[in-house]
Amino acid sequence: MGIGEAHQLRVQQRRGKATLLPMPQQPHLLVQG
Repeated sequence: MGIGEAHQLRVQQRRGKATLLPMPQQPHLLVQG
C-alpha cells in the first residue's frame, strides 16, 4: 500500500464516506488497512 493510498482511505473515513465493503477499484485498502 502506498502512503498516498493510505492517506486517502483515512480521509474517507474521517469524512464518513468509507464503506464497510471494499471498493471495486481498490479492494485491498480496507483489507490490509
